Amino acid sequence: MISNDVVNRLINEATKIGIEVYVAQDSYHLKASLLELLFKRYAQYSSLCLPLDVFSSTGELINTLKNRNWKVLLADNSISYEEFLVKLRYVHIGITPVDLCIAETSTLVIRNNRPFLREISLFPPVHIAVTRTDQIILKLEEAGKIIDKWLMESVGVTFITGPSKTADIELNLVRGVHGPKELILFILSQY
Repeated sequence: MISNDVVNRLINEATKIGIEVYVAQDSYHLKASLLELLFKRYAQYSSLCLPLDVFSSTGELINTLKNRNWKVLLADNSISYEEFLVKLRYVHIGITPVDLCIAETSTLVIRNNRPFLREISLFPPVHIAVTRTDQIILKLEEAGKIIDKWLMESVGVTFITGPSKTADIELNLVRGVHGPKELILFILSQY
């Protein structure tokens, strides 16, 4: 069982670098919180992309969104990579599961073992990531063995540490140039 100290460290470090963090008690609360966020903050965009296995109530989330006339692009093998990229251009929000979180650096690690996860986490202006408390570790050193195993299985990984931001020569901060402008993390307590 993961300690509350490690979860709190992740929340504190993530908040410092501009990641918005929410804790959901269970799958039902996660679905309700996601819907509230999507309908209140992003209703004007009404488009998102996600795989079917983000959390146990993903199917219900998709049905609710479709009933409210949201465009939902599913990340699966039913379309080609090229066709997926064309459709992803018109999506405002990407939702992905996270396979590992490193608390001390607030780094999210996504295994690229499912279709299009890397693209969903990078291309839309808003990335919503979902992780479980048992996927949170304290130190980068702990991640090494886990990631090495994934790489031995020929599975690439994506490391995400905060929303995209860069500064020009005059030191003007610009967000969203090389990835999502906003990064939101939901931590699922019970799964």
